[in-house]
Formats: sequence, structure tokens, C-alpha cells
Amino acid sequence: MAIDYDQLVQEKKQAIESDVIQTVTYLDQISRLDPVEPFIVRWAKVRPALIELAGAAVAEGKGAPIDIYLINKTAGEHSSSLPTMIIGFRIIPPHGESHRPVRLLTESIEYVIEGNGFTRVNGEQFDWGAKDMIVIPSGAVREYGNANGEPAILFFSHNGGLIRLMNLPETRSFVWEEADDPARFLPGDSRCWESLKEVSGPNVELLPALRISAPAPCRPFLVKWQQSWELLEALLHHPKKEDPRGGKIVGYVYRAKGNLQASAATLVGGYQIIQPGFKGMAHAHSMAAIQLAALGRGYSVTDGRRYEWEEGDILIFPPWCMHEHGTDDLNPAVLFGVLDNPLIRGMRLQRVTELEQGYQEVIEVVS
Repeated sequence: MAIDYDQLVQEKKQAIESDVIQTVTYLDQISRLDPVEPFIVRWAKVRPALIELAGAAVAEGKGAPIDIYLINKTAGEHSSSLPTMIIGFRIIPPHGESHRPVRLLTESIEYVIEGNGFTRVNGEQFDWGAKDMIVIPSGAVREYGNANGEPAILFFSHNGGLIRLMNLPETRSFVWEEADDPARFLPGDSRCWESLKEVSGPNVELLPALRISAPAPCRPFLVKWQQSWELLEALLHHPKKEDPRGGKIVGYVYRAKGNLQASAATLVGGYQIIQPGFKGMAHAHSMAAIQLAALGRGYSVTDGRRYEWEEGDILIFPPWCMHEHGTDDLNPAVLFGVLDNPLIRGMRLQRVTELEQGYQEVIEVVS
């Protein structure tokens, strides 16, 4: 009786999968992330809304700075302006000041649009005025103030998109501590928020930073080798031709990370089984890769050097390193691999190139 390898692969995948883990193989189609679209925000339209916001804060006796993020609606689930950056406006009401110093993971470059005030960074005070630029390093303790009778408005750009993409635990105190209630610092007058909505466009939405939740933390999971091996064996005998570059590949991804195809926030792990006699095509990609020979013997050619490997050996491939894998052995080989693909994918920088002639000329054999 013929074996239905599609069904067998599905059974082996289901034995591994859970509400946390999803199994992705070379048989699955993985779509590219949609590109992030550009947008423009007109200062002549946004300024009146920001001034109205400052006035509402003063009327309610709230003097803490208010950060308004410009969220790109096409940037995906990470609530950012660009894959790595968040931009926005900081409004400091007249005679307003931070309610306390706060340490942020983000690094920030800020430009003073109008007004005068100060920024304290790790206790050092910098007094600024219109058109000045302030640079604040990652991890610095910072606070802001405005000793004048007019609102101060700063434009800022920080690497919060990257921080959110990396799902770092510190993002929970991204702007304020999680225990802080946004209502303590934001005006309650709905009219000023409606004015901000009117400024928003097809690709951009203006939102207070305090109302943007932190990314959900990743959950740990375990994949047993025996289950992986059974799936790899099923894939080995599956009639569908292997990936011409890497053989038959399986990756384990965290379901909640969606289309980033990530095991954790920035890394994906899995295995590739290389059938006897397979010679993978030479290719290079924008992702870094670390591989460990989990089973069998084989070789990898990188930049013209052929490295023979066996179980336990570790291979390191920097981004854009031309490489190919294969085995001359009579038994299959298995490589365990970790790539930073989710980070590169999330930044929309995932690229792969192949060698036109297919394979590299071997100039040296390293055993």
C-alpha cells in the first residue's frame, strides 16, 4: 500500500504543534510581509491640534509632557512609524515638567520646533530653544521641562520600532511604568483628541504614546528531537522536490508572532535534512545563520572554501556570505540552524541571491 506522505507529514507536524508552536516546512508557502508605505504630515494642520492639546492639559492642571506617536497603518502589528523607528511630537505645556525622571531603552534624536525648555539626561541639564537638536542615548534617565508661559513642541525620532520588534521586556516601561494610569497625565477633553483624529491620514494615525500597549512577551517552548526526527524522515521521503538551496527544511515558530515566522522575537530555529548525494545551490542572504551538525556528515562551501563537517561541528555564516551545503555520504545529514530572519524580515530587509552558475569553484578543502 502506497504511503500518503502529505498525510504523514501532517500527522508528524500535529504531534509537535500546540497553541504556542507552529511547524513550517519547505512544503509551506510563506508570503512576504507587505511593504511599509510612506506618508506625510502637514505641520500647518497638526500644529493647531497640538496647541489645543496643550491648552486642554493646562485647563485640567496637567503639566506633564505629552508624547504623540505618528503610527504608520501599513507598518503591521508593532505600532511604529517605520520598521525600526517611531516618530512623533512631544508637547510640554506652559510651566510643565515631567512628573518624575524615567529611564527608557530607546535612543532618541529630537528637534525643537518651537518654544524653550530643558531636557535633563542622567542629571545633566540641556537648555534648548527653537531649531536646536538633542541626542539622548539608550538607557538614559531623562526628564523634560518648560519654564515659560507658552507651550514647547519637539519632534522626536527614536528606535522604538526596533525595540518593539525585538520584543524586549523593557518595552513595558517604554514611556512610563506599566502601573501608571494614562488618565493621570492625558487631558480628558475629547475635543482635543478628535482634532488629532482629523489630522490623521490614510496611512498615518496620531495616537498618545501612553495608550499604546507593549508587545506581548514571547513564551518558551520545547521541541523533542525524536519528534523532529520523525518529521524530518517523513519529509525526506516526500516526493515533492527539496529546496534547491538547503534541502528539506523545517522551522518552529511562535504562533503569536504572526507572519514574522519567529521562534522568539528576532530568531527562528529549526532543522534541515540533506539527502544522500544532495548538492545545494550556492546562495547568499541578508540574514546571519548559525548551524550545528546534528546528524551525519556533509560539507559546506563558502567563498570557495569547502569545509567538511560531522556531528557536533558548528558553522557560522555572516550576512551575504555565499554558501552551499551538501553531502557525499550514503546516509542523510541533518543541520540544526538558528537565523535572525524574523528581525531582518520585520525590517523589510530580507533578501536572497543565487550564484548565476549554480555552484562555487572550490579553491581549498578544509577538513
